[in-house]
Amino acid sequence: NAENIHWHGVAENILTAIGIMQSDHGSGIEHGKNAVQFATDSGSHSLRRAALGNLGNLYLLTGQFESAREYLEAASTIGPTTGALSNGALESLALLALAEGRIDDAEALLAEMESGVKAQADWMIYANRHSRLTFVEVMVRKKKISDALTEVGRVTELADRSGDRQLQMNALLAKAELLIASDRSDEALTILHEAVPRLPEQSPRSPSAFV
Repeated sequence: NAENIHWHGVAENILTAIGIMQSDHGSGIEHGKNAVQFATDSGSHSLRRAALGNLGNLYLLTGQFESAREYLEAASTIGPTTGALSNGALESLALLALAEGRIDDAEALLAEMESGVKAQADWMIYANRHSRLTFVEVMVRKKKISDALTEVGRVTELADRSGDRQLQMNALLAKAELLIASDRSDEALTILHEAVPRLPEQSPRSPSAFV
């Protein structure tokens, strides 16, 4: 029945999200396809949006950009048009734009995300706070190193306030790279000496999973 189909879809979507977080892309894609089918059959718009977003993220991670765009854009057309799920889709589309060298498009998508943040507390939402690190990358691509350094300070603050260790580490590494680009190698080495012993504890950065 429809209820069983829905819960099968929920289970498959969770397994897809686990595939993203554990970098198990092949298994994740298979679960993602199942999740999309179950979600479609169940008629659940929220589940279908999440399943489409996760599958799009997996295609993004594996460099299959056309498929990534297809699924991420499909996810972004399913309501609501604001909130955590909407912003997760926008950030993933921004990462896709960066991967394809469409820097202005990435910046526009991140600006759209920011315009939907109505309260300071909303920056604590996973997709919102991680989007600021994507914005740092946009500034780097535009060779705005000073702006990128300012933004990475904001990312570090968000990471500290939320207790997000992965974001803390990624922000530290980004700051070190920016300091090297600013001819401040001594400061960068200090950060790297702090960060390197903690690297084995961290997983690679991935797009936000939709659950």
